Amino acid sequence: MPTRTALFTTARRAAAASLALGGILVLTGCSGGGYRANPTPEMATLSHTEAEVYNRTTVTFDTNLSAIWEDMSRMFLVDRPSMLMRPRMPY
Repeated sequence: MPTRTALFTTARRAAAASLALGGILVLTGCSGGGYRANPTPEMATLSHTEAEVYNRTTVTFDTNLSAIWEDMSRMFLVDRPSMLMRPRMPY
C-alpha cells in the first residue's frame, strides 16, 4: 500500500497537469481553422455586406447635407421671395 505522502504527491502532479492542459486549451480556444474565425467573411454587420453599408452611409450623408443646405437657406431667408416686394407684373 502506498504511503499517504506518495498519494498526495501523485494527486498534486495530476492536478498540475490537468490545470496546465486546461490553461492551454483556454488560451488557444477553437483556433482550428479560418472558417471558425469568420464563417461569413462577406458580411460587415449581422445583416449587411460592406457594399450595402457603404451605400447606406452615402445616402445618409447625402440626405443630411441636403437638409443642412435647406436649413441654411431658411436661416438666411433665401428659400422664397420676400413678402414685402410688389408682385411681378407682366409688360
